[in-house]
Amino acid sequence: TNEELQSTNEELQSANEELTTSKEEMQSMNEELQTMNVELQSKIDDSIRINNDMKNLLNSIEIATLFLDKELNIRQFTIPATKIFKLKQSDIGRQFTDQVTDLEYPEMFNDAQEVLRTLVFIEKPVITHDGRWFNIRMLPYRTFEDKIDGLVITFINITESKYLEDALKNSQKMFNSLLKGFPIGVICLSANGIIIEISEKARKLLGYDELEVGGENFFTSFISRTDRKTVEKGINRLLTSESHKVYENSIKDFNGNVLRLSWSAYELTDGQSVFVGIINERTNLSPA
Repeated sequence: TNEELQSTNEELQSANEELTTSKEEMQSMNEELQTMNVELQSKIDDSIRINNDMKNLLNSIEIATLFLDKELNIRQFTIPATKIFKLKQSDIGRQFTDQVTDLEYPEMFNDAQEVLRTLVFIEKPVITHDGRWFNIRMLPYRTFEDKIDGLVITFINITESKYLEDALKNSQKMFNSLLKGFPIGVICLSANGIIIEISEKARKLLGYDELEVGGENFFTSFISRTDRKTVEKGINRLLTSESHKVYENSIKDFNGNVLRLSWSAYELTDGQSVFVGIINERTNLSPA
């Protein structure tokens, strides 16, 4: 009996040692888990902060943006996007084409699929039902591992620039119509001497009525090499000196006849300069 009790006592001591060892191992594992939990919480906090920073950044620059997954479901959107699509927070996870939009862009879904298929971005201007214009840019969404995980679509409001562009085109058409009917020869040059516009009368006076001269350099095309620098300096002085309101120089037409030009200069609002010259027929000289 004494031997049995001694054997039992040894077994209990062995079990106690095992429990002590297990307790120490559990305590060590618990410490490791606590460390991992702190690290994980830190990463979560960093992720939340980065996400908040990105949302504030995207909303502050006021660019409407949609983030889509590979099934073209909405992953995220910026506040300005709600002015184009009727979006709510509950729409996250739904397909973006299911949302009501002001855009007149029926091929939008097909374009999105094409970008996902080819990984080549698409950019185009699109009008809305109420007359706003947006430059729409679709490009693949790339992860840090350079994997394609959906699309990013941005909508930049270009309404003002679009209307200015249309107004400029209309003004250009009107100017061209007026220039076409001018009874005198008129030539318009850029600051570096490129012919911007030339009236039909000027073409005929120069003997180029059947030839294209727009876009050519006036100085190299119509001024002799010996006079070129002098004429170029004289025309440019129109912008820098108040005493030079008009500059005159001689040119030769297609047949060698010498003609006189009277130049005036105008500075545009963007800082560029335009020189306008009127050909004087009355001083047409004999061939040089």
